[in-house]
Amino acid sequence: LLAACLYVMSMHLLNRFTDRAAARMNDPRRMRLLERFPVVFAGTAALFATLSLVITASFGLFPFLLMFLSLSAGIGYNLPLIPGWLVRRVRVSTIRQIPGSKNIFMALAWAMVTVLVPFLAVREAALPQGLLVFTFVFLMVLIRSLVFDQKDLEGDRMLGKETLPLVLGPKATRSLVLLCAAALGIIAVSDLVIGWSALRGWLLLPVVAYIGFALYLHDRRFETRGVLFELVVDGQFLLMGLLAFGIPYLPV
Repeated sequence: LLAACLYVMSMHLLNRFTDRAAARMNDPRRMRLLERFPVVFAGTAALFATLSLVITASFGLFPFLLMFLSLSAGIGYNLPLIPGWLVRRVRVSTIRQIPGSKNIFMALAWAMVTVLVPFLAVREAALPQGLLVFTFVFLMVLIRSLVFDQKDLEGDRMLGKETLPLVLGPKATRSLVLLCAAALGIIAVSDLVIGWSALRGWLLLPVVAYIGFALYLHDRRFETRGVLFELVVDGQFLLMGLLAFGIPYLPV
């Protein structure tokens, strides 16, 4: 839990620093805070990234390598890593410029550090269980990323960012979000019937219901900016965490 928390925090801080133009336009108050204390936040990001590696190193080689790969991908996301000869062909110099890469990479990164790293470290779950939980977390984070990018649509368009909402358009993005939410419901019900994962499908159903409620509020344009909006969207993770912590105390 701590390793995943440190990774996510460090990568989000790093992304704010390496993509300052977007941060200034989409969230100027947060960017002003970062620019007021750059050493503190940059040092925090570096420290948290290092600590996440140290923690996963105690789990074994494969969890450490997976965390190292995730950190390397996060650090290199905004850097010009694509060779010059290939840039002339594909017309992108960074991974960030690949259409839709931000949404997919974020969902993959969160799922890797919250599901695959513990899966490799503990090895108490079967492969179908790991894949089920990985897919569930991936879809949760993808929905979160799409909703936030819909909020920042105008700013991203002016900056030329290639997020999925810009590539697909508002209507197609909404359909994709609803499709992901429906897939979460199918996974939860399937797990309830088949019993593949230790999460128990009936514990996943409240999370799916909450996501549906949050999307309903989003469609009604309820508080589309600020801390309250972020709390409503990210509430799915808080709810799932509370349910996960409560599993050992619930009857079978």
